[in-house]
Amino acid sequence: MHNNEIDNENANDTIQVGGGVVGIQNAGADAGSGASRAASGTSNVKVGEEAGWSIVTRAATRGRGRPPKATNGTQAVFNFTAKQSAETTRKRRSIEALDETTAKPDMAEQVAQLKDLVLQLIRQQKEEQQRRAGLEKEEQQRRAGLESKLDELIKYRIEDRKELERLRTLLTENSVRKPTYANMVQAGVQDAETAAADLPSRRSSPRTTRIRIEDDKCSITINTTRVKGETTDFTKVKENLQRSIDSYNVLNGVKIVCLRPLPADRINVVFKSEAEATRAREHKQWITMAMPLAKVKSEEWYPIKCDMVSKRAVMDAAINDGRTLRTEVCNEFKEDNSTEGIDCTAHKVRWLSKAQSQKATGSLVIWLKNKISAEHLLRAGQVMFGAYGAFCSRYEQAPNDGLCYNCNTILHYNVGKRKQVQWSLLNDEELAGFDAIAVVEPYLYRDLDTDEPRHENYRQWQPIIPSTQRPDGHARHSYRAMLWLNAKLQARAVPVDSYDIAAALIETASAKVLVIAAYDPRDMARGQSQLTEDLMRKIQLVGETIDTIQRIEGTEIDVILCSDFNRYDPLWGGERALNDARRSREGELLIDFAQEYRLHSLLPP
Repeated sequence: MHNNEIDNENANDTIQVGGGVVGIQNAGADAGSGASRAASGTSNVKVGEEAGWSIVTRAATRGRGRPPKATNGTQAVFNFTAKQSAETTRKRRSIEALDETTAKPDMAEQVAQLKDLVLQLIRQQKEEQQRRAGLEKEEQQRRAGLESKLDELIKYRIEDRKELERLRTLLTENSVRKPTYANMVQAGVQDAETAAADLPSRRSSPRTTRIRIEDDKCSITINTTRVKGETTDFTKVKENLQRSIDSYNVLNGVKIVCLRPLPADRINVVFKSEAEATRAREHKQWITMAMPLAKVKSEEWYPIKCDMVSKRAVMDAAINDGRTLRTEVCNEFKEDNSTEGIDCTAHKVRWLSKAQSQKATGSLVIWLKNKISAEHLLRAGQVMFGAYGAFCSRYEQAPNDGLCYNCNTILHYNVGKRKQVQWSLLNDEELAGFDAIAVVEPYLYRDLDTDEPRHENYRQWQPIIPSTQRPDGHARHSYRAMLWLNAKLQARAVPVDSYDIAAALIETASAKVLVIAAYDPRDMARGQSQLTEDLMRKIQLVGETIDTIQRIEGTEIDVILCSDFNRYDPLWGGERALNDARRSREGELLIDFAQEYRLHSLLPP
């Protein structure tokens, strides 16, 4: 019940509670009558206004306890004045307002505490992240330090292994093992003192090892047999060679340290480093400029023989002729056999077994760049070709003292650009069994459609022409040497940078033959010095061709040079050369070339 429901004018109105009855009674009415009415069973009683009552309501007391009784046995009655009730309400509201006022600071303090707690958590999270970042950085630095130390250890280990292999190789090649005491006893020597005297002394000075010229990678060897200029005064020779090197930009920075004299008209040119020597060997035009007709010794390779090699691993399946190897064999051999500190770089490989053999395996020889690698594989006794293994041993080249002309028939002829002579030569039935016909000054004609030089085609002959052609002049003069090879032979052209030289490699069941047709017109209108230079240039190209084929195919191939250089010499010119003093010495360059390459004259005596 609210205070606004009480009439403020009747200040003496009372609220009587008793017997489950709540009523509002006027103070002027009889209290006993009010109580009796309150105790009656009326639920809702409305009394007239004249009696002083406004509303009387009786609440049912179902299931509720009886009101407390007074000590004198009468029913307890509580009387509250309306003034007291209003005062109580005001106090209660003041307390609630005070509670709300005091609760607001508490809420602000709680929010501030919560904020401080959140900031503290954020600060702790940042500190944890910084701590973790510091730990990760320290871990990375520790790992980097360990990796650096590991790289250094690997580097030192590789260097140690290289040095060990080098010392082992030198000891294997140059050291002489003296017999031990047990060996001496087994040999029948009974005198212990004599045997002990043969033992090496521990206090003896270390034996020095002589380094071979072939093992010096900082030098190259020049053969000066055919050089006509100064070759004995090494001061002048060194200045001449260095001047020639400085004239080429590609050799910038390459310096000659010294020269070493070698037997058989050879000079060993020493450079500062192996890299400079390699550059000088790759760009050897400086030698031709300084010393015409000088010849550079090719880089030495080290062959090993491999047996029980699977054909499936090395043969070219596209060609499938039983002897052609895949071009990737050398690179794959390096990857399969190189180890830490051992570089098994291979430059050349050749099949040795018969081409038509039905066996699944065979033998080959492979040339390695590094001698230490070759010795390493020979000590191991086996090599790898992919997933296939093979045995390896030293390759010993069998001597070949027989001459090729005993088993091959080759005709050399100067056609003189005459059509009828060339036709009759290639259609002669008696020449049909020849292996090759070397022709100089062949007959050529111009193709009307392409304006290019052409030659006649013959079913039983396969033509080999020079790899370059003359850029000027008539098509009939495009080249002045060519080969006609028997169609039954297996042969391939060898490129030579001259339109006066044609070369081909013939492969038979027993041997390989390099056939070269060369021509020089000796045009007197060019002058003697120019003629000599032209001849020297062509001889040099022939020599380079022979060197290239021998480096690729091996030195056991036969060489047949069919040349018409128009030079006189008593060795092949007879009395005519003897009687002509001006031309009797024209063939000296050719004789020197034949001696250098061990060529024999096939002309009748």
